[in-house]
Amino acid sequence: MYPCWRLPQSLHSKRNLMRLYSILAIVFIVFLSFSLAQSSPNRLTVVVKDSGGGPIPEARVHVQHWTRLAQGKSRLIQDGIASTDGQGRTSFELGPGQYEVFASAAGFAPAVASTVFVHQGKETQYIFKLHVGEYSGPEVQSPPK
Repeated sequence: MYPCWRLPQSLHSKRNLMRLYSILAIVFIVFLSFSLAQSSPNRLTVVVKDSGGGPIPEARVHVQHWTRLAQGKSRLIQDGIASTDGQGRTSFELGPGQYEVFASAAGFAPAVASTVFVHQGKETQYIFKLHVGEYSGPEVQSPPK
């Protein structure tokens, strides 16, 4: 009695059969590693500290990802805002790319980092050190209605 399938004549030796199993195992491992890499988070963790290194809870963190269009224009692709926890930390799940990150807190001068890179399947950490003071830049006004 023969099973409903038969191995080709070239696979009857143990050596050839072991090669087949090795190739199948390698293909499975490669496939598994690609699928795990795709499911890994692209996380940006932002830590906001004062100039002495202490955490600043309830600091506001704003993350933006822009793309350049034709004629020198830009378009906002991804945008997120969060507040830090008691350890001055907050995290964002983001697509890979370059981000602008802003941090501000009451009683501190705000700070910006314009080139924070998030890589596929990796966690990136950025630490802000805010200094005591107030914002001294141009006044931001709402557009007229």
